[in-house]
Amino acid sequence: MSQENKPRIQLQLGKQTPSNVMQEIREINSNYILEEYGGPDGNKPAEYSNYLFVWNGSQVPWNETPLIELGAEKDGMPISQEGFKFTNQQYIIGYSVGPNVNSPNEKNSDGASPYRNVCATAVLPANWKLEDIIIDPSNLSVSTISTRVVTFTFKFPNGFNPGANKSWIGLFNGHVIPYDLDPFAFVPITTTTSLGSVAIGQLAISPGETYTAALYTCGYDKDFAKRRESKRRIAATLVFDTGFPLSRDAHK
Repeated sequence: MSQENKPRIQLQLGKQTPSNVMQEIREINSNYILEEYGGPDGNKPAEYSNYLFVWNGSQVPWNETPLIELGAEKDGMPISQEGFKFTNQQYIIGYSVGPNVNSPNEKNSDGASPYRNVCATAVLPANWKLEDIIIDPSNLSVSTISTRVVTFTFKFPNGFNPGANKSWIGLFNGHVIPYDLDPFAFVPITTTTSLGSVAIGQLAISPGETYTAALYTCGYDKDFAKRRESKRRIAATLVFDTGFPLSRDAHK
């Protein structure tokens, strides 16, 4: 029996262990903002060309040049720029799992943002109170699962356009750190909204097994060689277990 003709059996969903970008603002003053950060599991901020961008406002202006642009160091760093003073107004810090990918303020014919690797944000209020800071990372979870189909729910920061940015999801066997690995299955995200769901089909998922999924900010391409260029642009990962069968779906 071919894979597409095998019956679909719904499975219980076991433990889900997400990993995403963590941001914590430790201090704010007129000269610098002290931020600590980390994740997803396996990310190497300096080696993988992670960046921090700072804009005014409460949402990333996806096609505007930031006030500050800094390459990320290992675990955290003061965000500052010679001659720049922070004032009592709202700022947003975007954590990017890669550098800006083309010149800002240039209109992209495909609608993609030059800051499409930004996958987590921290909004600093004008009063500079640490307890009022809003942290908004990307997330990935499984909503339903069967032996043939896994449906994921994803979230990027507000205003992020997954379809234009060519975001995608990859699926791996076992509990792995997916950087530089090739998924056995994948799917592009074609919606233009920052929150949604997408399914990977034609699978052979087994009960009682562990799988890892990765949410990529950009780089989907039908050409395998081109898609490999984005394998370190991971916004979030998810390790999940499959449980026992629930029911058999007669629809094939």
